[in-house]
Amino acid sequence: MVFAGYHNLPDAAAAAFTPDRYFLTGDLSRLDDDGFLLITRRLKDLIIVSGEKAHPREIEEVLARHPAIAEVAVIGRRDDSRGEVPVALVVLQRASSPSTPTPSAPIAATKTSSLENTPARSCC
Repeated sequence: MVFAGYHNLPDAAAAAFTPDRYFLTGDLSRLDDDGFLLITRRLKDLIIVSGEKAHPREIEEVLARHPAIAEVAVIGRRDDSRGEVPVALVVLQRASSPSTPTPSAPIAATKTSSLENTPARSCC
């Protein structure tokens, strides 16, 4: 079991699971010729930040350009004041040498069209 449901959100919990309790991730996928499962896109591919549409793919493409990032996925997190905020889940490259750059501060210098005025914050 992934999780039992959304706390105090019974309608959201009901919509997130099939009748036999499989969790609906919202990811669309296919099997390649070698039998590997490839995630190709998302059903809900927008994050609404203070009424503005933010496209996770645009943010992922910007972050993926950083040499220290191996993989990135952007998801929406509920926010009381802005509705949702984008959160980047990042896998760093393994350092191949002492000179391989690693991010020590938020990577937010590049703006995307959908998030031009959204401040970046780092965590963890």
